[in-house]
Amino acid sequence: MANTDTFRAAIRNNLAAGFLVAQGGNSTTSHTWTVASGTGFYAPVMLSQNGDVYFIGSFNADGQQHIKPVGDGAFSFEDLSGAVSDFDYNDGVLRINRRVAASNDTRSLVIGPATSAAAIYLSGGINYTAPDHAQFIHSNGSGGNLITTGSRADTVVLYANSDGVSLGAGQDRVHILSGSTDNNIDLGFDTDADRVYFYRPTAGQGLSYLFNFDPTLDTISLVNLDSTSSTSFSISATKATLLLDSKPMLELIGSFSADRLNATIRRSDRGVGDAMAAIAERGLLVTEMIPGLPGTSHQGSDGQWYGYNVDIARAISEQLIGNADALAIRPNQSLLAGLNDVRDGYADLGLLGSTNTLSRDVNLGIDFSQPYLVDMQSFLVLGLKSAAELAGKTIGVINGSTAKDNALTFLRDHGITASVTEYATSTALAEALRSRAIAAIASDRTRLMGYQATISGSELLEETFSVQPLAVALSENQSQLKDAV
Repeated sequence: MANTDTFRAAIRNNLAAGFLVAQGGNSTTSHTWTVASGTGFYAPVMLSQNGDVYFIGSFNADGQQHIKPVGDGAFSFEDLSGAVSDFDYNDGVLRINRRVAASNDTRSLVIGPATSAAAIYLSGGINYTAPDHAQFIHSNGSGGNLITTGSRADTVVLYANSDGVSLGAGQDRVHILSGSTDNNIDLGFDTDADRVYFYRPTAGQGLSYLFNFDPTLDTISLVNLDSTSSTSFSISATKATLLLDSKPMLELIGSFSADRLNATIRRSDRGVGDAMAAIAERGLLVTEMIPGLPGTSHQGSDGQWYGYNVDIARAISEQLIGNADALAIRPNQSLLAGLNDVRDGYADLGLLGSTNTLSRDVNLGIDFSQPYLVDMQSFLVLGLKSAAELAGKTIGVINGSTAKDNALTFLRDHGITASVTEYATSTALAEALRSRAIAAIASDRTRLMGYQATISGSELLEETFSVQPLAVALSENQSQLKDAV
């Protein structure tokens, strides 16, 4: 095909109905254009004052580029050709802001703040458009968000499922956390290098999809895989699939060569190298916390987390990365499962209200920081006034906690006979007391205060037992990270 009079006439005869902008001078206008039904592609064209027809790219009569993509749906124009042109691309700018028709999309439309703000948290089902300043966006709710970023260096963190991300210009970063699946991520047409961080996948995790991945610019960083894990690409004419230990994890839409794609892969494997340096490089600290404990670790309806464990994690993020908002919190209802996730590389740290015990260090294969809080254990009850009234009753504890043995020792020392039942999650434990399936919860007093805020009529007993040095859990053999924490 050649750029002939016939080709240019075909362009003139196929201009999109309802979208023809003609203006001059220094002015700005806005227009609403509804895309026609059917299939196909749209591209901007320019009809110059001299009668020239310019198409996107260098496929023009003079072989020069007159319509230049500058990212985030924006294009700049040069209206003159040949020797008289200065090719400064300041003769016009077109920016297309894409929206899904309200009748087809039930998401709530949210426009980001016009000035720089703290991190953005999306609860789920949000159509969010970021402004043109760098933002840290946490899609940490139920998923199903549609996120469009601006033309600065943005960071998007994906926690759940079925998020759609369209990146603008700027060196953007996308973090696909462990367990996040079925996401559609468009890196855009800009010429800035983007980086996708893919974290150690969970057992049931499925595919996410990348569009407009440029192997000459963009990279994929694999976080906390086992050093023995294998990576490869399955390549067809229209896509390339990244396989981790032969399991499909990322699908790159487009035409690629294996050599180019293999050169884009970066790895920071679990237990290999300096974990603190890896956290700083990727610009995100991932922690595990037990949710639903007001004052300790609680996620509000706005998606943000609150409590002293959160404050500590934000301080650590500020120290390691230089940004307190660069903190991803993975909720885990189970203390033991949370500690195992830290050991297995699904999180960098665990602020789970756990004590530094030798048995946990040896049996679970994790390390602990110096204590950040020295607490005491006690009982949260409904309708009781003293520990003596626990005689013949059942006490609940979290599975894997030190409270079981410590509570039984306290009761035995005071001549009180009671039974102890372990619960896998904090939610199940709280519900057991709320429904009076148990008479008390035994735990650290700070955690009991969190339960107390959610269980009407519950009270803390005055009796206390067993000093509890609460510490941050982290992976083994990372002395620099441990010292920094």
